[in-house]
Amino acid sequence: MDQSVNATVDRRRTVSDGASLWADFFFDAFYGGAIGGSTVALVVLIIDAIKFEPLFTPSLLGSALVLGLDPETVSGVRMDMVAFFTALHLVVFLVLGLLVSAMVQRMHDLALHPGLVSLIIFLVLQGGFVLADALFMQGVVAVIGFWWIAIANGLTGLAMGIFLMNAHSTPTPTSTSSSSRV
Repeated sequence: MDQSVNATVDRRRTVSDGASLWADFFFDAFYGGAIGGSTVALVVLIIDAIKFEPLFTPSLLGSALVLGLDPETVSGVRMDMVAFFTALHLVVFLVLGLLVSAMVQRMHDLALHPGLVSLIIFLVLQGGFVLADALFMQGVVAVIGFWWIAIANGLTGLAMGIFLMNAHSTPTPTSTSSSSRV
């Protein structure tokens, strides 16, 4: 009787090659950051569109950070500020991806709990945004709305948590049996 087993094994647990570990780390960091940054950008774009102000939020954030404008006085969309904030946003989420990847690499079992990872990411994002508001762009949270920011950060944490869970989970082997050959 001939049986073949189609098993997929998580290479993170089977390969102890240092180069592979670094590759896994940077894969998690880059894609985790890209997924997180894309998620928050898409949610904010949808929220701005609901308010009939597409791209207002990145313009507001760029204007507050670069030009030092009072958020209450920002009324229009400046594409140069959108571009600046988009570049800054990319860097911030790549750094966040590196930090989360390092955390998950050190505590591999943590990645198997996407709810906990999502909560940690949400708290870091929400706390970081509120802290940045207090230090660099006073009043932005009041203009955008605390709960809109929380929704975007919550969905971002969830997306990154699910990605990390899928990247670190060990798929269950499936077996297929074939009939015996004579």
